[in-house]
Amino acid sequence: MKTYLDTSVLIASVSPEVETEAALAWLERHPNADHLISDWTLVEVASAIALKERSQQLTMNQARIVNEIVDSWVRDSLEVLPIHRTVFHSASRLLAQSGTRLRAGDALHLAIAREEGATLVTLDRTLANEASVISLPVDVPGASSWQEADDI
Repeated sequence: MKTYLDTSVLIASVSPEVETEAALAWLERHPNADHLISDWTLVEVASAIALKERSQQLTMNQARIVNEIVDSWVRDSLEVLPIHRTVFHSASRLLAQSGTRLRAGDALHLAIAREEGATLVTLDRTLANEASVISLPVDVPGASSWQEADDI
């Protein structure tokens, strides 16, 4: 099984979040999946860790440790996908759809997951809903059915 882990899952897995337990439990249940991320995911993860440090949710030392954990995980367990120009075009088309609630980065995640034929794994309910709109398989850790979670 190919899974594309979005930034929300990675951040919850390596730093304290409301959904940390759900993200870690999901990863434990899927140890043999081909876990994919993208170069864009790494940019968003770096931004999230820096923001947590600036807002004093993490100390400088904790942020350094979290960055080391991410680096180790990328090196040992994740496949980092380059983003090809065609994926940017696909993301643009998703953003041009009437009624979309996507932001640019989320459209990029959807386009990458779709191109790879992977299930999107996200804690972001809006992103999960938008994935269903384009018939992309989606899994929300901690929700028995992502559609039941928060009445999306």
